[in-house]
Amino acid sequence: MLAYLFWHQPRPDVDADAYVGRLLAFHRALAAAPPPSFVRSWSVRLDVAPWDAGPARPFEDWYLVEDWAALGALNDAAVRAPREAAHDAVVLVIGVMRGAADAEKGPPFRDGTVIEHMRTTRDVSVVRLQLDQPLYYYPGQYVTVQVPQWPRRWRYLSPAIPADRGGAVEFHIRSVTGGMVSTAIVGETMPGDRWRLSNPHGGMHVDRDGGDVLMVAGSTGLAPLRTLIMDLTRYGENPRVHLFFGARYPSELYDLHTLWQIASTNPWLSVTPVSEYNTDPPWAAEYPDVEPPRGLHVRQAGVLPDVVTRYGGWGDRQILICGGPKMVEATKAALIAKGAPVERIQHDPLAS
Repeated sequence: MLAYLFWHQPRPDVDADAYVGRLLAFHRALAAAPPPSFVRSWSVRLDVAPWDAGPARPFEDWYLVEDWAALGALNDAAVRAPREAAHDAVVLVIGVMRGAADAEKGPPFRDGTVIEHMRTTRDVSVVRLQLDQPLYYYPGQYVTVQVPQWPRRWRYLSPAIPADRGGAVEFHIRSVTGGMVSTAIVGETMPGDRWRLSNPHGGMHVDRDGGDVLMVAGSTGLAPLRTLIMDLTRYGENPRVHLFFGARYPSELYDLHTLWQIASTNPWLSVTPVSEYNTDPPWAAEYPDVEPPRGLHVRQAGVLPDVVTRYGGWGDRQILICGGPKMVEATKAALIAKGAPVERIQHDPLAS
């Protein structure tokens, strides 16, 4: 069992009793709709803060979960319905907060400036930032991000390049129907915007001594797998990696040229593009051509779970799946049905 500790105190203009009421409402919301492997949570008011907090009396929150995967699920579930409203009510009145991020080296967040925003398809953007200070993370991890269009709303994004000592970072974002933050990022991000990033979470990885690898990426789920692949290029010898990269239309396979460049100099990497439809809609003409050059496998038509399992059961592979929750669940179920051991399958926590 793991315990996550979170210290915080209200803004000076906030009534302490009202703050307590909002905290209790959030803990009740967690208990009423618990994320996977969540045990319990509570708050304690302290006399002295574990940091220089000034005269105000701080609070210490405890969250008990079964394992590391459950901690990631808790972070994600806290900002989603039916717990979102109670969570945001607390966030609006927090003045100072300290938590698990303080265990990391350096401050609990990094600020950065958008230096480039590329609209690669109708629904997908690539955003590049220069951070004021480098953010160190392991390949495959994700971070929480706050953008100026939606202040105080933190959302999870996976860097698409390995950690850079110079502070460069890149994100791939897909606009999701009904997703206020993703839609704002894709439609409104401008160079010069200031973003805030938290310290990283997640444990998806490739064991270079653990056998060959199957990767399955749906749309911008490519980002963390791309980071892992780029990191592997540092080594002379690697396990074989077969990446299936899927989208609805051929034109939405937005990063095929980068994947081809990597595969052309790294024979351990194979890439199979997959699209649900064989032809593009009329709007695709407005965006860059993503037809892969020679060197990649021929694009396959169909949905990812069907295409991936058409090639076999993959039971001897390390399996990493990234994308929307429905795709991840369907692909995982299809692979298990084909005989893949569940303990060999990795994916980030799914939204509940």
